[in-house]
Amino acid sequence: MRFWTFRSNRNILIGLSKMDNSIVLLNFLIIVNYAAVTKPMDSVSDILSAEGYRNEVHSVTTFDKYILKLHRIPSDSISSKVVVILHGLGASSYAFVITGPGIPRKNSFFLLIVCEAFKLANHGCDVWLINVRGTDYSHHQHLLPTSSKYWQFSLDEIVKYDLPAIIDYVLMKTNQTFVHFVGHSQGTTVVMAMLSLFPRYNKKLKTLHLMAPSVYFTNAAPLLKTGVMFSEPLEDATAAVGIVKLPPISNELARLGGYLCSSKSPMTMEICKQIFYVTVGPSQHINQVILMYPTLTNIFQHIPNTVSVMQLLHFAQLIKGGDRFLQFDYKKDKNLLIYNQSTPPQYQLSNVRTKIHFLYGTTDLVTNYQDVEKLIEKFRPWTIGIDKISGYNHFDFLAAKNVDEAVNSKILDLINRYCK
Repeated sequence: MRFWTFRSNRNILIGLSKMDNSIVLLNFLIIVNYAAVTKPMDSVSDILSAEGYRNEVHSVTTFDKYILKLHRIPSDSISSKVVVILHGLGASSYAFVITGPGIPRKNSFFLLIVCEAFKLANHGCDVWLINVRGTDYSHHQHLLPTSSKYWQFSLDEIVKYDLPAIIDYVLMKTNQTFVHFVGHSQGTTVVMAMLSLFPRYNKKLKTLHLMAPSVYFTNAAPLLKTGVMFSEPLEDATAAVGIVKLPPISNELARLGGYLCSSKSPMTMEICKQIFYVTVGPSQHINQVILMYPTLTNIFQHIPNTVSVMQLLHFAQLIKGGDRFLQFDYKKDKNLLIYNQSTPPQYQLSNVRTKIHFLYGTTDLVTNYQDVEKLIEKFRPWTIGIDKISGYNHFDFLAAKNVDEAVNSKILDLINRYCK
């Protein structure tokens, strides 16, 4: 169940109106918060079951008491090919079942292309679709999602608490000594940070498959850099009015957007495409199936998912930092209390020592290919695969029309090669 958190205060709003850079952001956030409503959740396990896949739901409790739901597609036999798959910012495990197994079925919108989870499961892998805090598939032992304290986390908490707890749990349940890790976008950010902070996990991750690796941002797109200019006013505005998260869109807006951006409405569909391309980059491989109605509505009901304001601010700080892979910046006084120094420390990427497969697109506006190639040079001794995909944007790794051969098969081949 989704919740939203908003605290209105007339005097604060009057005072905020004097903040030129903040007022536009504030108005936008208020509109978005009022548009978000509680709505039913279509479970990933329901989708897996509907497509004929045996599946399990597991729960992992972190050190700080967040409870994270994992969706498992177990292998028919004991498999050493245990694969953990992690979503990006504003997504959940749903992102990896978004297009289904590629087998046309009556009354199914899962057609033509094969999603990563199904591809791996079809080839004998024990697949774990994991979720981090803040998604539809997480809650807390004591805190409610309506509590502002629930949303006081940046990427650092995912790095320190969520990933280690999940990996250790999966290893325990499968009786294995290592897993293969597949991450997209934020999923790549947090796994690289975790290995930097806890080098002992290098032995537990046999291979890393990083789709759209998001670590360096020196060549971030102008739109991203422009947005980052507003990060401090955004921080001030959200703190002033008590907004601690950005919720997903409502069911009504999902249905409306799903229609207007689908092939049902060709004129507005083209406008939606251009907005999408400006955000994540142009694509030469857009899958027309996901532009069908009501497929697009189903996607909008799950993506974007809820995002904490601190997560967004952390990414803004990373974009500002360029090639500095920084922990969260609380500002000088709080940094001194938390880090014992006035500035946040960097994650030490030199501690990452495991086999890495890089997959990145040439038209990705979120993760620029030049920044990925700088990262590749740093990890050249540990690199087992490089797939630079022409015409791929940030979202194509999940749903491009050729994602099976361009992405999924490449990952599977390397998992098979390094499964012992």
